[in-house]
Amino acid sequence: MDQELPTTMDHELLNVLRRGDEHQISLIAGRMQNIFSTMSPRGNTVLHMAIRFRNHKVIPEILRRRDSLLRKNNWKGETPLHIAARVGDPAIVSTILKYAPAITNGTESEPESLLRITDDEGNTPLHNAVRNKHENVVRMLVKKDRIPLGYLNNAE
Repeated sequence: MDQELPTTMDHELLNVLRRGDEHQISLIAGRMQNIFSTMSPRGNTVLHMAIRFRNHKVIPEILRRRDSLLRKNNWKGETPLHIAARVGDPAIVSTILKYAPAITNGTESEPESLLRITDDEGNTPLHNAVRNKHENVVRMLVKKDRIPLGYLNNAE
C-alpha cells in the first residue's frame, strides 16, 4: 500500500501545506493518488512539511489518512517526530504521540519505538527537544518513554 515510488512535491501542495488548509489537502489527496509518496527536494514527506509549517489542522488529517508516514525518514534520517521535537510545539508532539504505539514497562510494542529512532547524527527526538530547549516537549517525550534518556548521539 505504501510502496509507491516517491515523486517530487509540487508547488501547489507545498503552498497548501504552508497555509495549513486541511480542506485543500483532502481535495488534492482525492485528485492525486500519490500525494502521500511525494517528497520535497530534501526528502521530506507531506507530514514532515506540515510539521515544519506548524499546521495544526493538516497534521491530524494526514495522520488519519496515512499514519505510516510517522516512520518515514527524510534524507537526514529524521522522522516527523524528530522535526516536531525540534520545532517544539507541544500540541503537534501530542498529536503525533496519539498515533505512536504505547510503550509499557520499557518494552516496545513495535520493532523500534518512534521515540528511539536516531537520525544520521545519532539524535533521537528527545535530543532535538533538549538541544532546542523545549522543556514541555522534553517532559512529554520522557513521560512516553524514558529509555532514550540514556542514548548518546554522535557527539556523545
